[in-house]
Amino acid sequence: MSKPKSKKYFDAAYRLHHSHIEFLPLEEGAQQPKQADSYCIGHDLIVPQDIRVPAHSRFYVPMGFAIGLPKYIEAKIEPRSGFSGKGIEGYGEKWVWGKLWGFLPIPHKKSGKLRFDCDVLVGKIDPGYKNAINVIISNHDVSFVIPKGTKLAQMTFYRVQAVSIDVVDELHGFNRGGGLGHTGSRVQTGL
Repeated sequence: MSKPKSKKYFDAAYRLHHSHIEFLPLEEGAQQPKQADSYCIGHDLIVPQDIRVPAHSRFYVPMGFAIGLPKYIEAKIEPRSGFSGKGIEGYGEKWVWGKLWGFLPIPHKKSGKLRFDCDVLVGKIDPGYKNAINVIISNHDVSFVIPKGTKLAQMTFYRVQAVSIDVVDELHGFNRGGGLGHTGSRVQTGL
Protein backbone atom coordinates (compact mmCIF):
# COMPACT_ATOMS: atom_id res chain seq x y z
CA MET A 1 0.00 0.00 0.00
CA SER A 2 1.43 3.37 -0.99
CA LYS A 3 1.88 6.22 1.42
CA PRO A 4 -0.61 9.14 0.97
CA LYS A 5 0.80 12.20 -0.75
CA SER A 6 1.72 15.11 1.50
CA LYS A 7 0.38 18.68 1.37
CA LYS A 8 3.88 19.74 0.26
CA TYR A 9 3.58 17.41 -2.77
CA PHE A 10 0.18 18.84 -3.75
CA ASP A 11 1.38 22.44 -3.28
CA ALA A 12 4.38 21.76 -5.57
CA ALA A 13 2.13 20.11 -8.18
CA TYR A 14 -0.29 23.06 -8.02
CA ARG A 15 2.54 25.56 -8.57
CA LEU A 16 3.86 23.50 -11.50
CA HIS A 17 0.46 23.39 -13.22
CA HIS A 18 -0.97 26.78 -12.17
CA SER A 19 0.30 30.12 -13.47
CA HIS A 20 -0.83 33.61 -12.61
CA ILE A 21 -1.83 35.83 -15.53
CA GLU A 22 -1.88 39.62 -15.11
CA PHE A 23 -5.00 41.48 -16.32
CA LEU A 24 -4.91 45.19 -17.17
CA PRO A 25 -8.22 46.89 -18.12
CA LEU A 26 -7.67 49.52 -20.83
CA GLU A 27 -11.22 50.84 -21.22
CA GLU A 28 -14.46 51.07 -19.29
CA GLY A 29 -16.51 47.91 -19.58
CA ALA A 30 -13.51 45.62 -20.15
CA GLN A 31 -14.14 42.27 -18.51
CA GLN A 32 -11.60 39.81 -17.23
CA PRO A 33 -11.60 36.51 -19.16
CA LYS A 34 -13.86 34.11 -17.25
CA GLN A 35 -14.35 30.36 -17.05
CA ALA A 36 -18.04 29.40 -17.17
CA ASP A 37 -17.33 26.76 -14.50
CA SER A 38 -14.33 25.05 -12.92
CA TYR A 39 -14.33 22.28 -15.57
CA CYS A 40 -13.93 24.69 -18.50
CA ILE A 41 -10.47 24.96 -20.02
CA GLY A 42 -11.25 28.11 -22.02
CA HIS A 43 -11.77 31.55 -20.51
CA ASP A 44 -14.57 33.45 -22.27
CA LEU A 45 -13.63 36.74 -23.94
CA ILE A 46 -16.49 39.19 -23.52
CA VAL A 47 -17.13 42.11 -25.89
CA PRO A 48 -16.90 45.33 -23.78
CA GLN A 49 -19.11 47.51 -26.02
CA ASP A 50 -21.38 47.22 -29.07
CA ILE A 51 -19.19 46.65 -32.15
CA ARG A 52 -20.31 47.08 -35.77
CA VAL A 53 -18.63 44.48 -37.98
CA PRO A 54 -18.20 45.56 -41.64
CA ALA A 55 -19.61 43.32 -44.36
CA HIS A 56 -17.30 40.81 -46.09
CA SER A 57 -14.17 41.70 -44.14
CA ARG A 58 -11.55 40.61 -41.65
CA PHE A 59 -11.92 42.68 -38.55
CA TYR A 60 -10.27 43.15 -35.16
CA VAL A 61 -12.72 43.24 -32.24
CA PRO A 62 -11.04 45.06 -29.33
CA MET A 63 -11.50 43.39 -25.95
CA GLY A 64 -10.45 46.46 -23.95
CA PHE A 65 -7.67 44.86 -21.91
CA ALA A 66 -4.08 43.65 -21.99
CA ILE A 67 -2.52 40.65 -20.26
CA GLY A 68 0.88 39.77 -18.86
CA LEU A 69 1.97 36.18 -19.35
CA PRO A 70 4.79 34.42 -17.50
CA LYS A 71 7.73 33.15 -19.53
CA TYR A 72 6.98 29.86 -21.33
CA ILE A 73 3.18 30.37 -21.19
CA GLU A 74 1.33 31.23 -24.39
CA ALA A 75 -2.30 32.26 -24.73
CA LYS A 76 -4.44 31.27 -27.70
CA ILE A 77 -7.62 32.94 -28.81
CA GLU A 78 -9.89 30.24 -30.20
CA PRO A 79 -13.46 30.00 -31.51
CA ARG A 80 -16.40 28.89 -29.40
CA SER A 81 -18.01 25.71 -30.78
CA GLY A 82 -21.55 27.13 -30.90
CA PHE A 83 -20.50 30.12 -33.00
CA SER A 84 -18.35 27.91 -35.25
CA GLY A 85 -21.28 25.60 -35.94
CA LYS A 86 -24.17 28.09 -36.14
CA GLY A 87 -22.56 31.46 -36.90
CA ILE A 88 -21.87 34.42 -34.63
CA GLU A 89 -24.88 35.89 -32.90
CA GLY A 90 -25.58 39.56 -33.48
CA TYR A 91 -28.11 42.16 -34.53
CA GLY A 92 -28.76 43.29 -38.07
CA GLU A 93 -30.82 42.81 -41.18
CA LYS A 94 -30.32 40.36 -44.02
CA TRP A 95 -32.04 38.38 -46.71
CA VAL A 96 -32.86 34.79 -45.80
CA TRP A 97 -34.52 32.01 -47.75
CA GLY A 98 -37.96 30.80 -46.78
CA LYS A 99 -40.59 28.66 -48.51
CA LEU A 100 -43.81 29.83 -50.06
CA TRP A 101 -46.60 27.24 -49.73
CA GLY A 102 -44.10 24.94 -48.02
CA PHE A 103 -41.99 24.18 -51.09
CA LEU A 104 -41.29 27.24 -53.28
CA PRO A 105 -38.02 28.96 -52.22
CA ILE A 106 -38.47 32.69 -51.73
CA PRO A 107 -36.15 35.32 -50.19
CA HIS A 108 -37.39 37.69 -47.51
CA LYS A 109 -35.76 40.26 -45.26
CA LYS A 110 -35.31 39.38 -41.61
CA SER A 111 -34.06 41.70 -38.88
CA GLY A 112 -33.23 41.58 -35.20
CA LYS A 113 -31.17 38.94 -33.40
CA LEU A 114 -29.72 36.62 -36.07
CA ARG A 115 -26.79 34.30 -36.74
CA PHE A 116 -24.19 35.62 -39.19
CA ASP A 117 -21.67 33.70 -41.32
CA CYS A 118 -18.68 35.01 -39.42
CA ASP A 119 -15.78 33.08 -37.90
CA VAL A 120 -13.31 33.72 -35.09
CA LEU A 121 -9.76 33.13 -36.33
CA VAL A 122 -7.14 31.60 -34.05
CA GLY A 123 -4.66 34.05 -32.54
CA LYS A 124 -1.50 33.44 -30.52
CA ILE A 125 -0.25 35.70 -27.74
CA ASP A 126 3.37 35.49 -26.65
CA PRO A 127 4.63 36.43 -23.17
CA GLY A 128 6.36 39.52 -24.60
CA TYR A 129 3.11 40.98 -26.03
CA LYS A 130 1.73 43.61 -23.65
CA ASN A 131 -0.61 45.55 -25.95
CA ALA A 132 -4.41 45.42 -26.26
CA ILE A 133 -6.02 42.03 -26.90
CA ASN A 134 -8.17 41.75 -30.02
CA VAL A 135 -10.23 38.91 -31.45
CA ILE A 136 -9.77 38.53 -35.22
CA ILE A 137 -12.96 37.64 -37.05
CA SER A 138 -13.65 36.91 -40.72
CA ASN A 139 -17.11 38.07 -41.77
CA HIS A 140 -18.51 36.38 -44.89
CA ASP A 141 -21.89 38.06 -44.39
CA VAL A 142 -23.54 41.50 -44.27
CA SER A 143 -22.61 44.14 -41.71
CA PHE A 144 -24.00 43.49 -38.24
CA VAL A 145 -23.57 44.50 -34.59
CA ILE A 146 -22.04 42.27 -31.92
CA PRO A 147 -23.68 43.48 -28.70
CA LYS A 148 -21.83 44.35 -25.51
CA GLY A 149 -21.60 41.33 -23.21
CA THR A 150 -21.32 38.71 -26.00
CA LYS A 151 -18.95 35.83 -25.20
CA LEU A 152 -17.22 36.08 -28.59
CA ALA A 153 -14.26 33.70 -28.24
CA GLN A 154 -12.26 31.86 -25.64
CA MET A 155 -8.70 32.16 -24.44
CA THR A 156 -6.73 29.07 -23.45
CA PHE A 157 -3.28 28.94 -21.89
CA TYR A 158 -0.49 26.50 -22.70
CA ARG A 159 2.92 25.82 -21.23
CA VAL A 160 5.56 25.70 -23.97
CA GLN A 161 8.99 24.12 -24.03
CA ALA A 162 12.15 26.20 -24.33
CA VAL A 163 14.25 24.89 -27.24
CA SER A 164 17.46 25.64 -29.06
CA ILE A 165 17.77 25.02 -32.80
CA ASP A 166 20.95 23.32 -33.96
CA VAL A 167 22.27 23.20 -37.52
CA VAL A 168 22.98 19.56 -38.53
CA ASP A 169 24.10 17.66 -41.62
CA GLU A 170 21.26 15.14 -41.37
CA LEU A 171 18.06 14.74 -39.36
CA HIS A 172 17.85 11.96 -36.76
CA GLY A 173 14.92 9.89 -35.54
CA PHE A 174 11.97 8.32 -37.35
CA ASN A 175 11.04 9.63 -40.82
CA ARG A 176 7.44 8.82 -41.69
CA GLY A 177 7.90 9.98 -45.30
CA GLY A 178 5.26 11.82 -47.26
CA GLY A 179 3.73 15.18 -46.61
CA LEU A 180 0.33 16.77 -46.41
CA GLY A 181 -2.38 14.13 -46.79
CA HIS A 182 0.09 11.27 -47.16
CA THR A 183 -2.16 8.86 -45.20
CA GLY A 184 -5.22 9.53 -47.37
CA SER A 185 -8.64 10.71 -46.27
CA ARG A 186 -10.56 7.42 -45.93
CA VAL A 187 -10.42 4.57 -43.48
CA GLN A 188 -9.69 1.22 -45.11
CA THR A 189 -12.53 -1.27 -44.56
CA GLY A 190 -12.66 -5.01 -45.00
CA LEU A 191 -9.83 -7.49 -45.08
